[in-house]
Amino acid sequence: GLYSQLHQFRISTGGDIFTKKEKYYLNGWYYNSYLPELYFGTGNNVSPQYNSFIDYRVWYMNTNVLRNIYKKWFTGITYTFERVYNMNLQNNERAIADAVKVAGLQNYTISGAGFRVRHDSRDNILSSRKGLFVDMYFNSFRTKFGSNYNFEQFGLDARKFINLTPKKYNIVCANLIAEQASGIVPFRYLSNITARGYHPNLYRDNSLLSLQAEYRFRIWRWFGASMFAGGSEVAPSFNKMNLQNIRENYGGGFRFRLLNKNNMYLRVEYGQGHHTSYYYVAFTDAF
Repeated sequence: GLYSQLHQFRISTGGDIFTKKEKYYLNGWYYNSYLPELYFGTGNNVSPQYNSFIDYRVWYMNTNVLRNIYKKWFTGITYTFERVYNMNLQNNERAIADAVKVAGLQNYTISGAGFRVRHDSRDNILSSRKGLFVDMYFNSFRTKFGSNYNFEQFGLDARKFINLTPKKYNIVCANLIAEQASGIVPFRYLSNITARGYHPNLYRDNSLLSLQAEYRFRIWRWFGASMFAGGSEVAPSFNKMNLQNIRENYGGGFRFRLLNKNNMYLRVEYGQGHHTSYYYVAFTDAF
């Protein structure tokens, strides 16, 4: 759980369970939260200077039941439920204007099921040196499941890690994210650019393509550094994407190894985006 001085909170539970010989993989994430957020609108014609403060509470549940089909590959069913209530737009003109064309700017319930395929051969989930991670899913939310909105959601998250010199810890890695939603999609389920250098809710729409590459290297003993660059874009659909709307990001920082056995690092980074920039301090890598 967490609690802030602004009386915001989140109470959550979840985790991963593998049965004997990893025949089945059970994964879930459940929480209740009061974490207001900034709403900038949808599409590429938004600005960090113009935003709305949206106040709401959420009950969220996601459960995945997967079966091993080949080595580190799993597939199975997924179910998602979310209840958003006590929604308050605080009389903000931008949010109220968008409320007539964007779903989810009022109390709602969604409920949907689908399938998931997952592969994970990484050596460490906190800071990977080698391996491959692939997570692909499809969800269908329907009124017959108890949802207020009918929409579909597809997503792909692929990450590759290559250790160029194992003893010196020089890692080249890349992350590809592709997402597509169609139908009457609540704003919380629109795809958004989460690349470093951007506020995670600034650019969002039905479709997203994002590619990042990173080079992590050791300088001396427990001290290292990283450099990254990438490009992302949101659009109403994949066929409406164009090079003019790509939002670039780049940056770098330093890494301090805390636990050698578990390959745990503290990273301090700076990310520059399209007219935006942010600093990051975290105990896990960006991907």
